[in-house]
Amino acid sequence: MEITFLGGGNEIGASSALVEIGAHRILVDCGVRMSGDNVLPDFGLLATRGLPAVDAVVQTHAHFDHSGALPVLHQQYPATPVYMTPPTQALISILLQDSLRIAKSQFEAEGDLPPFPPAAVESLMTRILPVPFDTPTTLGTTSLMATWFPAGHILGAAAVGIEGHDQGKTVRVLFSGDLAVGNQLTVPGMPVPSAFRRPDVLVIESTYGNRLHSPRQAEEQRLLQWVSNILERQGKLLIPAFAIGRAQELALMFIRAIRQRHMPPFPVYLDGMVRSVCGAYTAFPTYQTAFCQRLTRDYGNPFVGAVDEVRMVGAPQERDKILSGPPCVIIASSGMLSGGASADYAPVIAQSARNAIAITGYQDEESPGRRLLDLAAGRGDSLMIGGRSVAVHCDVTAYSLSAHADADELTRLIDSINPREVVLVHGAGAARPALADRLYRSANQHRTVHLPHTGDTLQFGRRAPVHSPASQSAQVGIGQNDALDAATLPRLVEHLLTRKSSPPWSPAALLDLWYGTGGWSE
Repeated sequence: MEITFLGGGNEIGASSALVEIGAHRILVDCGVRMSGDNVLPDFGLLATRGLPAVDAVVQTHAHFDHSGALPVLHQQYPATPVYMTPPTQALISILLQDSLRIAKSQFEAEGDLPPFPPAAVESLMTRILPVPFDTPTTLGTTSLMATWFPAGHILGAAAVGIEGHDQGKTVRVLFSGDLAVGNQLTVPGMPVPSAFRRPDVLVIESTYGNRLHSPRQAEEQRLLQWVSNILERQGKLLIPAFAIGRAQELALMFIRAIRQRHMPPFPVYLDGMVRSVCGAYTAFPTYQTAFCQRLTRDYGNPFVGAVDEVRMVGAPQERDKILSGPPCVIIASSGMLSGGASADYAPVIAQSARNAIAITGYQDEESPGRRLLDLAAGRGDSLMIGGRSVAVHCDVTAYSLSAHADADELTRLIDSINPREVVLVHGAGAARPALADRLYRSANQHRTVHLPHTGDTLQFGRRAPVHSPASQSAQVGIGQNDALDAATLPRLVEHLLTRKSSPPWSPAALLDLWYGTGGWSE
C-alpha cells in the first residue's frame, strides 16, 4: 500500500491523499488552500505516477479545505464516482454554488478567471453517491471496501476506513478527516470506530497537536458574559463564523441561553451563507444531537422558531438597518473575515469602542481574522478588509470553541484505535512534531509515527517506507546499517550535540534517528 499526499500534509488546506492498494487507486478528499496563489492540490502527481484514472473519490466532510477542488478533479476524471455521507452531499452543493456566485462577481469586477465552470459543478453532482454511516461499501468497480464512521466536527463528517488486498494480504487504512471527540450542541463527538480498530495505518489530523483546549462549557460561559457586558453598554457584537458548523453552534448556544433565561432576550442575526446551511440541517435530524433533534422536531428549523430573538437576515439591504439599530449579536460568514457578510459588517462594527468582534475559530496566517487577533495583541491599529484600511477601535477577543480535537484527545483516540503505524497530517508549524513527541512519550508500545510533507509518498507493507527527496534527509538513519550498541553509542551522542538538540529524547525517537523511521522492530 502506498499513500501520496497531494496536499494537506504539513499544512492546513488542500487536503487530498492518493491511496494505492494493489491495482486500485482511491483519492481521499479533494480540498483547496484558503489563501495564496497556489490553491489546488498537486494534481500533477497523479500524472507523474502514470495514472490513467482514479477509481473513486471518498470524501470525509464538506469543508472547502477538503472538498473545494472536486469540480477541477471531476473535469479530469468525469467518470470517477465520488462517495460521501448524505449531509456532506447537501452541504457541498451549497458551498460549490456559493463559490460559483463569488467567482462570477470577481470576474465581473476584476476579470479573475473562475476556478471551474458551472457545468462542472452540475456534472459533479450527478457522480456523487451518498453512503450512510457504518455501512461497508464497495468502491466503484474495485475490490476495495470503505466504511464511513461518525467523526463529530460538523454535520455528516466522517472518518473513512478503506480495506483491500495487497501482496497477498489484507490491508486496512483509516483516514480521520477532521474530528471532534467532545459532544457539540449540533453533533455528537466521535466514538472509537470499533469495527475498524487496529488498522495497519491511521492517517489523522493534528490541527491542535501542540495545544489543549479550554473546557467547552467554560468558554461558552465566558462568551455569554462578554455578550451581556457589550449589550449593557449599548454595543453590538460581530462573530465572524464558518458557515458550516460554527455558526450553527453559536446560534444554538444563544437559543439555549435565552430559553433557559440565563440571559435577557436580545436580537441575534444570522447572515451570509449561514442561512442556506441552517436550512440544510433540517433534512438530517438523525445525524444531530438529541437537543438539536428536539428543536428540529418541534420547530422544523432548529435555528429559528425556538426563540423569536434569533432571526435570518433576508437580504443584504437589511444590514444597514441592523447596524444602525439597537444592541445585538451578528453571526455572519466568512469565519476569517476574508469575504461574505462578515466583511460587510466589520468595517462599521470596528469603528466604535462600544462594539466588539469575537474570533471563535481557526484563522489562516494570511487572513484578516488573524491580523485582527494581532491588533488585539497590540501589533498595529488598522486592518485591511475588502481592499480598504479600517481603523479598529472595538474590543477583540478570541474564544476556543474549536470543532477539532486537542492534543490530549488525539493521543487518547490514537491509543484506543491502536493502529500499527500513525501518519500525522493537517497540521502547521509545531503541531505535528509536538503531537509525535507526545505519542512517543505516552505510548505503551512503539508504533512508527510519520510526518509527511505535501508531495511525499509513504509505502507500507513488506517494503520499507519511501519518501520524496524533500524529506529524505529526515528519514534516513544516521547509523548507516550499524547496530546501536556500546561501541556506536558515542556517534549518536556526538550527532545530538552537533544538532544542539534539546533533551529529553524518547527511546523510540533515538532509534528512529539511528535506524531511520520504520527501520527497527520492537
